Amino acid sequence: METVNNVAADGQSAIVHDSASRELAPSAAPTSGGFMSIIERAALLDDIDADKLEKMMKMQMEWEDRQARKLFDEARARISAKLAHVKIVKGRSVAYDIDKHNKAAGQKEAFKYAALEDIDKLVRPIMDEEGMTASYDVEPCALQGWHTIVCWLSCAGHREAYRMPMPLDTSGGKGNAQAMGSTQSYGWRRALCGALNIVTVGEDDDGAGGAITDEQAAEIKQALKETESDVVKFLKYMKVESVEEIRTRDLKKALTMLESKKKQREAANAK
Repeated sequence: METVNNVAADGQSAIVHDSASRELAPSAAPTSGGFMSIIERAALLDDIDADKLEKMMKMQMEWEDRQARKLFDEARARISAKLAHVKIVKGRSVAYDIDKHNKAAGQKEAFKYAALEDIDKLVRPIMDEEGMTASYDVEPCALQGWHTIVCWLSCAGHREAYRMPMPLDTSGGKGNAQAMGSTQSYGWRRALCGALNIVTVGEDDDGAGGAITDEQAAEIKQALKETESDVVKFLKYMKVESVEEIRTRDLKKALTMLESKKKQREAANAK
């Protein structure tokens, strides 16, 4: 059984279950694996009704799907509870040239991030205890120039996908292959963090006012879309890896910049 957690370009998510789950009637579900033995014995009878046998098998499969989903949810809840006590620090730095025309001027730190291997080192042992695995994939995206990064979580015979649409990271003069590699690396760690509610922290988080709310993040994403802004450059300007990581103290800075760009576009279109 699969459940897909789709994260749309606007940051909103939706759970979509397969058809078998939607048709499930809990009151009719069997209560033990012994029901399969009844089905096997019934199949040996010469006068067994084929439709009834099919319904019995469907009931058994639906019960197994429900049990797998239940075990998966319980395992993920335990993992999230354990991870709440694990501090994952953003220890990797991304720097930019102070003067791109003068390499001698040196570089300045743009932002810090927690690399996938650093997150995996802390998260994998906890997932292994619960029998849960993570795998990653890249899918086409309806938005031109974007890709959909996928993190699959599997446990107890159940699998869920957390999807995150992302623009291709062409910053820093990257070639196509380098841009795709950067997009995958960033997307995979963000998708894993989203799927397991993992929070990474920076050394300067104290006094930053915490991260912005989901509503504020959605407002910024809408403004980025309306102004046709370069998302990668915007994130670099804000010194974060994603809109959701923008701190409350920097919200006004982000909105002011986007409002200014919006007015510039409106003025240009009015000419």
